[in-house]
Amino acid sequence: MLFLMTTLTALSALSLFLLSRRIIQAMQKKAYEGIMRVENNYQDLFLQKEEILARKSGLEKQAADIFTLYEMTKEITEQPNEEEAFEIFKIKFHENVTTEDCQYVSMKNEEFSETSVKNQYPEHFIFTLKEKNRKLGYIAFKGLNESDKDKAMILGHQFALALRRVKFYQEIEQLATTDSLTGAHTRRYF
Repeated sequence: MLFLMTTLTALSALSLFLLSRRIIQAMQKKAYEGIMRVENNYQDLFLQKEEILARKSGLEKQAADIFTLYEMTKEITEQPNEEEAFEIFKIKFHENVTTEDCQYVSMKNEEFSETSVKNQYPEHFIFTLKEKNRKLGYIAFKGLNESDKDKAMILGHQFALALRRVKFYQEIEQLATTDSLTGAHTRRYF
């Protein structure tokens, strides 16, 4: 009887051991699955963070480009004549875009057409400066990368706006100092 009780006790202990082992294995499996879920969530969050940082970097670059454009336009429009405005444009342009050369062809004498400008600057990318229907002039860029053409066009449009401002300023100055009927200088001029 002692043997039977010892055997039953041993079998009970063995059953209890096997049962507790299965419970522990199930708990370890659940814990491992939980750890894997947490790790996957961490990986997803890490990828989201990297994507957000990349977007932030892109937005910061766009903001810097817009601010640069604003500063450039502000400095150009403060100039009283075309030549000084172009010199500021040229300096700011070379700070932001790499080119070999940048030339401005004014439409003061109306003799230049786009074809003649292309003939005069055969290795240049020619950008036409326009004001609604009227041409204001041309900018010839030499050695402009294809990737920088969009930026050059945006900056060219800003220069065209500055030229319009300069021309309006000159017209207003002329109207203020000359008689519209006779064309003679007014008292304000003297």
